[in-house]
Amino acid sequence: MENQAINELRKKRWYEKDGEYRLFLFRDVNGVFYYQTENDVKNKKITGTPDPTWWINSRRVYKN
Repeated sequence: MENQAINELRKKRWYEKDGEYRLFLFRDVNGVFYYQTENDVKNKKITGTPDPTWWINSRRVYKN
């Protein structure tokens, strides 16, 4: 799973909602969303949640 996350990181799919930015990594077969916040990227941490609420009405943004 870690290799898949690293490969997905290269796509840089950032989303923004209410001033919070998240880098979407992938969604697994169990419906868990894996993502990183800006601090997670610096700390090389991956967060996962089965709750899709944050992603609803978020918008795609382009960051480097």
